[in-house]
Amino acid sequence: MVKFQRNHLPVDEDYRRQPRIEFQLPVSIIGVEVQAYILDFSLEGFYIQVDRAADFNEGQSLRLALRFPAERNLSMIKVRVARIDTHGLGCEFIDLDPTTKELIDRNFEIFSATLPIQ
Repeated sequence: MVKFQRNHLPVDEDYRRQPRIEFQLPVSIIGVEVQAYILDFSLEGFYIQVDRAADFNEGQSLRLALRFPAERNLSMIKVRVARIDTHGLGCEFIDLDPTTKELIDRNFEIFSATLPIQ
C-alpha cells in the first residue's frame, strides 16, 4: 500500500497561472492499473499522486474517472501530463466540453471556500 502525502515544493508565483487547493480524492486512470489520488486541484488541472510515476510520459493524454464529493455522477475528464516528478503527475485539462468545464468551476468554487488555497 502506498502512503499518499503531498510534499510541497517552493514555486514562484509567476509559475502558477491559477490558485490551487488541497483536494484529496481517489481517481482512476482509464487503461492503467495504478493507485492514484488527486492531491490538488486548480481550474486548469490536477496534481495526481501515483505509485509508479515513471510509467507515464510528459505530453501523454489520459482519461480520468472520478466522482466529485458533491456530485452524484461519475465524471470522465481528459488531461495531458504536463510534468512528472518522483511522486506523481501535474496534469492539465484538455478538450473540456461546456458541461465538464461548469462542473470543474462549480466544484472548485465549493471547495476553495472550505479548503486552504496554496
